[in-house]
Amino acid sequence: MLDLSANVLTGEIPSSFSNLTRLSYLDLSVNQLTGQIPSFLGKIYKLSELYLHGNQFTAQIPSSFQNLTQLSILDLSQNQLTGHIPSFLGNLSQLSILDLSLNQLTGQIPSFVWNLTQISHLRLGQNQLTGPIPSQLGSLIYLEHLDLSLNRFHGPVPSSISHLSNLSVIPRCLSNLSSTLTVLSLHDNNFYGGIPQFHKGTCSLRMIDFSNNLLDGPLPRSLANCTELEFLNMGNNMIQGIFPSWLGSLANLKILNLSRNKFVGLLPSNYFQYWKAMRLLNTSGSSYIGYSWNVPQSPFMSSFVSVKGGYDYSMTIVNKGTVMVYAKILEYLTVIDLSSNNFTGEIPKSIGSLEGLHLLNLSHNLLAGRIPPALNGLTNLEALDLSRNHLSGEIPEKLTELTYLAVFNVSYNQLSGSIPRVKQFNTFDNSSYKGNAGLCGEPLSKKCAGPDNVAPPAPAAGDDYEGSNTLFDDFDWKIILMGFASGLVIGVVLRQGISIRADNLFVRKFGRRYRRRHA
Repeated sequence: MLDLSANVLTGEIPSSFSNLTRLSYLDLSVNQLTGQIPSFLGKIYKLSELYLHGNQFTAQIPSSFQNLTQLSILDLSQNQLTGHIPSFLGNLSQLSILDLSLNQLTGQIPSFVWNLTQISHLRLGQNQLTGPIPSQLGSLIYLEHLDLSLNRFHGPVPSSISHLSNLSVIPRCLSNLSSTLTVLSLHDNNFYGGIPQFHKGTCSLRMIDFSNNLLDGPLPRSLANCTELEFLNMGNNMIQGIFPSWLGSLANLKILNLSRNKFVGLLPSNYFQYWKAMRLLNTSGSSYIGYSWNVPQSPFMSSFVSVKGGYDYSMTIVNKGTVMVYAKILEYLTVIDLSSNNFTGEIPKSIGSLEGLHLLNLSHNLLAGRIPPALNGLTNLEALDLSRNHLSGEIPEKLTELTYLAVFNVSYNQLSGSIPRVKQFNTFDNSSYKGNAGLCGEPLSKKCAGPDNVAPPAPAAGDDYEGSNTLFDDFDWKIILMGFASGLVIGVVLRQGISIRADNLFVRKFGRRYRRRHA
């Protein structure tokens, strides 16, 4: 066993490594190694685990790797590898984990992949792969993690892949979805068509991300069987229908994004209260939402516990045209984004029972009526966007009890009355309120009528509807669950640095810029 990971090593791998012919475990990950991956590594025939991820290797995968027939784990992710995925990798029949994500690989998924019958983790996300999803994918019956995200795939997924859960125009045969699959991510491709029904029996999915595709039709009701689901992102598709009331059965749901679709109708008043994970306060802020797996220990590693893979849920926010990507989401963050649909009716008072909720975005809908004072129950809320609806009445004085509120937007509604100016509401500027002809008082230039322009007294405690508020103007954010380097889920972590604006306090608290997955 030789582990030199995370040592800031530079330069190329020395040729003397070719003499380590009895080595079975080699880890050179998370360094600053450069150049081509040397072909002499293919002479270390007994290698069973090879980790080269998180370096700066370039060029193609060396053909000598076809000699490493005992490899069970090959991780070349987070480098700058180019060319097609070589067909000779099909000779590595013992592979259980293959990670080629976050490189610059091109071409289609080669047919040899279907020969890797023992594969459980296949991560090809964030490359430049093209073409349709091959029908042979359904032959990988042991697959648990599949990452195809952030590529250029197109077309429907063939019905023959009914045993998998990560493929495009998701075939109806997903009714045979493996009960062991926990993460399913297909975001940021060009998949189209309807979403098929999921497994009718046991469902182990904890994260589903189909965002930023061309999917249409309704959400499959069979998702109600996925009772362990924590993260559901269907944002930016063309999904239709009314709000799926069966989502109320997903008590563990922490992040829900249905934004930028074609949902219509009323928001149900009786189901939000069943989302127990959003009602509980989680103080474990040092951990991140995601999934990890343990690599089975080799006999000579009896004194070690080795975790070599994982998937972090991530979130992309588009705020006023600025794209911000956060590769990790804190464990305690809870989010509801139903923006940019055609929901009508009033805002349900039951949303106020979600005490653990941190971000709520209902903007760009057709919601009417008054803002329910019951939203003061969202005691941990840091971002509230109700902008661009048809809300009327006053902004409830009770909302000033939201002492953690950092972003508030009720612009472009039909609100009236004076703007509360106490506590957090002293920090919101004109952009939070513009487009409401009936509002008055600071920070707007319009003064309120009455002695000394004093705001009217707070509404009675029993008044159920008063006031309104909204979050970000032209705000849109998507949950990508796919922070995953690769794996059964299609995960993706963007490398580019992001400039964080001062008015995005909630983002600074909940997100972190890209860090290498294995650091």
